[in-house]
Amino acid sequence: MTDPAASPNTPKSLAKWVTISPATPTIAPGHTLAFDVQMQDASGRSLTGQPELFSTGDSSIATVSASGIVTAVALGNAKITVASGSQSAFADVTVSNAPPPARWVAVSPGTAQVTVRNTLALFANVTDAAGRLVSDMPVAWSSASPAVAIVDSIGSVTGVSPGRASIIVTAGTNQATAQVTVIAATETAPPPAAPPPPPVQPPPSSGTLYSGYSSVSPHWQHIGTMMTDFYYGWNSGERTWAGQHYDFAMSGTGSAWRAVNPSVGHLPYTLEWTVIIPNAHSTASLGTVYYSDMVAWYHNHASYSIETAFLHRAGSARDSASRAVIVIWNSPRWIINPADAGARLYQVDRFSRIVANENGAFVDEAANLPSRIAGTLEYPTSSAFEAPQTSTFAAIKAALGSKVLMLNTSLYTTSFDRANILAAGAVHLEAMNNPLFPGIAQSWQWVESLTNQGVFVDLVDVYSSQYANSIPNTFPRGNFATPAQRMKMWELASYYMVVPSSPANLVLQLENEWSLPYSSLWLRAQEANIGHPLSARVLASRGTDPLGQAYVVYTRDMDRALIVMRINQGWGSHSYVDATAVTIPLPTTDQWLPLNGDGTLGAPVTSVTLRNVEAAILVKKSRL
Repeated sequence: MTDPAASPNTPKSLAKWVTISPATPTIAPGHTLAFDVQMQDASGRSLTGQPELFSTGDSSIATVSASGIVTAVALGNAKITVASGSQSAFADVTVSNAPPPARWVAVSPGTAQVTVRNTLALFANVTDAAGRLVSDMPVAWSSASPAVAIVDSIGSVTGVSPGRASIIVTAGTNQATAQVTVIAATETAPPPAAPPPPPVQPPPSSGTLYSGYSSVSPHWQHIGTMMTDFYYGWNSGERTWAGQHYDFAMSGTGSAWRAVNPSVGHLPYTLEWTVIIPNAHSTASLGTVYYSDMVAWYHNHASYSIETAFLHRAGSARDSASRAVIVIWNSPRWIINPADAGARLYQVDRFSRIVANENGAFVDEAANLPSRIAGTLEYPTSSAFEAPQTSTFAAIKAALGSKVLMLNTSLYTTSFDRANILAAGAVHLEAMNNPLFPGIAQSWQWVESLTNQGVFVDLVDVYSSQYANSIPNTFPRGNFATPAQRMKMWELASYYMVVPSSPANLVLQLENEWSLPYSSLWLRAQEANIGHPLSARVLASRGTDPLGQAYVVYTRDMDRALIVMRINQGWGSHSYVDATAVTIPLPTTDQWLPLNGDGTLGAPVTSVTLRNVEAAILVKKSRL
C-alpha cells in the first residue's frame, strides 16, 4: 500500500514498497498500539534500517510517536501514515469504546511432518463472528518445543531434531495449534494420515498412467476441467472434441453442448448487479435482452416500481434521468439496488428462468462492487451496499437449489467477496493461477479456504499459451518443448498444490483464450492420472539463485507422482531465464520420471533443475 503524496521532508530511503499493519485497527481511548512496518527494495528483498516518519491525520483523535506507537485520544477516525523516502503507507485507526469484534484463528494443516533441516509451510486463517475471512489481523507464530522445531514469522516450520512439537499461531486472544512430527533425515517417513477417500474416486490402480478416463463427465478421476467459450466460433468436430475433454463450459450455447455430450455442465453467461444501457454497447444481445426482460417483468408486476430498482446520483431525484451510470469494459451501465424488494424478486425470477434448461449460471464482473457505488443517493457509504448484495446472491442461490451459481470474483479476496462466494456456492477465480505473482502461496490459501467450506472453485490462468510463446527471450522453454508448456505445466502443478482429496470442488482452466481451437491449446499432461494427494504441500527448500534472486521450492506427494515447483519471490523486477536455474535433489525412495507437456515421460532423474517459475511433475516408476 503506497501513497505517492509522501512528504518531501522524508529522509532518503531504499524502500520501493511499504506496508503497515494492522491496516484498520480499533483502539479504546487511552490505549496504545504498536504498528508493524515492512519494506522491500526494487528487487523485492526485505529491508531493515530504513528511515520511518510517522504522522497522524488528526491528533485530536489519535497521536503517533516517532517509533510508531499510536495512542488513542478521543472517539473518531484518524489516518496514521508512515513514510520512507518517496514511499508511504497508511492505516485507518478507529477510536471506539465498543468491544473489539470477535476473531477466530485456524491453522492448516493441523498435523504434518518434516525431516530435520527441512521446512514446511503452515497457513493461518482468521475469521470474524460471521465466518468471513479477516485479511488485516496480524498473527504471531511460536513453537512450544524449539529444540524440536522452530517457526518463523510467516508460518514456515523448520525441523531441528526428531520429536513432536506444537506450533502455535495467535491472533489477538485466540490461538490454534498444529502438531508437527520431526523425523531424522535418514529415517523412512511414516505415512501421514490419509485423507478420507472420495466415494467414487479411489487412488489409481497399477497400470497405465492414462487409466480412469470416462466418456461422460467427470472425464478423469484426478482432475476437473473447465473452459470459457464466450467468443469462440465452433464447428461440430471441435465441439465434439471439447465435449470429450472438458467437464464444464461457461457461456456459449447449452443446447449445442447437450447435442455432443449431455454430461458436460453448461453455465450461460449473465450479469447481475449492473444492466447495460440499451443501445450503448456494440454487442446487441448484452445491450438489450437484460433490460428488456426487466421492463417486461415490472410491467407484469405492477405493485413494484422499476425506478426503485436502480441507484441514482447523490442529490438527484429518483427518476430515469438521474440513474447512476458506471462504465465497465467501455459499456455504460445502470446499477441495481440490492436492497429493493422488487429488484430482488426480479433477479430470483430471472435466474430461475435462465437456468431452467441449464446446469446453472455464470455471473461475470462480481468483484470490486462497493467501490463503484459509493456516494449514490441510496448508498452514501459503500459498506451499506454489502449486506443486501450478499443477501441477493443468497436468495438467487436458494431459488436455484442444486444448480450452480458461479460468481467471477477474479483476484479479489476481501471479506465481502468471501461472503458473496459462500452465499453463491461457486466461484470463477479469473487470473488467480498466476505464475508470475509473488503472492501465489496466499492465492493457494484462498482457494483452500473456499474448497474447505464446500465452494465449487474454478481456478483460472492469466496468460495464454500464445503469450507465453511470444516471449522466449524472457521466458525460455526450460525443461519443456515450448515456453507455453513450461508455463502451463507450472499452472498444472499449482492446481495439484491445492487439490483436495477429491477434485469434485476444484476444476482447472488452463486457457482463457477465445479465438483458437481448444484442441490446439490442450495440454495432454493434465490427462496423466497421478492420483490424489497423500499429504499437504511442503515448503521444501529456499535459497538464492545464481542471479541473486530469492527462491522457494514447494513439493507435494501424490499417489503416483511428486510435484516440485519453484515460485516467484518478492516484488519488483524478476528474471526467468536459464541463468536463474537451481538444482533440487530428489528423494531416493523411488525412480522419478519427468512428465512432459505432451504427456510423454522422460528418462529417470535424481534431481531437477528449475528456473524461476518452473515446475516438475515426477511420476513414480514404482506406480507404473
